[in-house]
Amino acid sequence: MTIDPHTCRWHRNEYGQDFHLPSELLHDDESAADAVTRLFGIIRGCNHDGYLLEHHSIDVGDLCNRFARHLGFTEVEVETVATAGLLHDVGKIFTNLDVLTGTGKFTDEMATEMKRHPSDGAALIVHPELADVSELVLRHHEWPSGAGYPNAIPGHEIPPLARVISVVDWYAACRERRTYRPELSHERAMELTYLAAREGKIDLLLTELLERMLARESWRPSSSEPERVVHAAS
Repeated sequence: MTIDPHTCRWHRNEYGQDFHLPSELLHDDESAADAVTRLFGIIRGCNHDGYLLEHHSIDVGDLCNRFARHLGFTEVEVETVATAGLLHDVGKIFTNLDVLTGTGKFTDEMATEMKRHPSDGAALIVHPELADVSELVLRHHEWPSGAGYPNAIPGHEIPPLARVISVVDWYAACRERRTYRPELSHERAMELTYLAAREGKIDLLLTELLERMLARESWRPSSSEPERVVHAAS
């Protein structure tokens, strides 16, 4: 399947619209590696009015790789979380564009729509060898406080690697240049990440460990390149 690099066509037009997984997005005869490549190709095609899903996905995949290695996870776990980081927001190819490209305060309807993307993304990742990746995509917005989404599971049930993605996702989203604001400094992004941790949205210990890692190695988001503008809501 060829994806037009400047458009995709699966975004919901109405809030509350039922989810139907298009058969054209499912392939039974591909390897796990080919499935990842195809899904990232779909992510790259999600480009609407300054909204570029690609760069946030690259950032989270890259930081997940680095952070998981720093934490001492096995090579298999590192590969799993890096792949899940790359694909964590693939479900946003279905999200209503008013939600993705808006810059104002979310209405209740918009918030509910945004909260669908983890389950939408997990539904896309069907290759049996990617079951662990699909689980992490599903759980990457569950909160230690138990008030996360899509299922508000208790904090102790959140997979450790999903907690890694959550912290990285939050920090990367704070750092990245957006259509409505410039790139934030590392210091300001860490302040906002700690605030989220104190509110029970992400893991506090992992936030501290990410700060320690980043104190020793520099990292810049892909949106820092002058010609790139990214607006990928967390």
